[in-house]
Amino acid sequence: MKSLLAKEYFKIANKFLAEKQYHDAISKYKEVLKIDTKNHILYSNFGVAYKELGLYDQAIDAFEKSIKLKPNFSPAYNNLGNVYTAMGKTDLAISHYKRAIALAPHYIDALRNLGAVYFFTGDTEKAIAVHVKVEKLQKK
Repeated sequence: MKSLLAKEYFKIANKFLAEKQYHDAISKYKEVLKIDTKNHILYSNFGVAYKELGLYDQAIDAFEKSIKLKPNFSPAYNNLGNVYTAMGKTDLAISHYKRAIALAPHYIDALRNLGAVYFFTGDTEKAIAVHVKVEKLQKK
């Protein structure tokens, strides 16, 4: 019974997240958390909502919890990179994007994000190399 309730709350929370209703999403994710504390995607989605609200410390904490539950979950590393990019911590962003790509070499979003950070930090050679890789992957 609790499992079904958690799934329903999670579905509603994800709908709020998709609709950019971040406060509502967080509220529903907290309801899920009362039932299910072992869901790595739950923590990752928490992180996305927190990041979008500019609550970077909470976002980092949520993504780290996601990674602790599933160390090879590349989206959590990519999203951590997004948080660090938003914070202007490009070295940390780059290392997290690289980790996401190491786990999922064809992860186009992580590659694009890495290329964007290279571009904005003035490392155009690396940015172009990443862009070329993305273009090749998209043609497959």
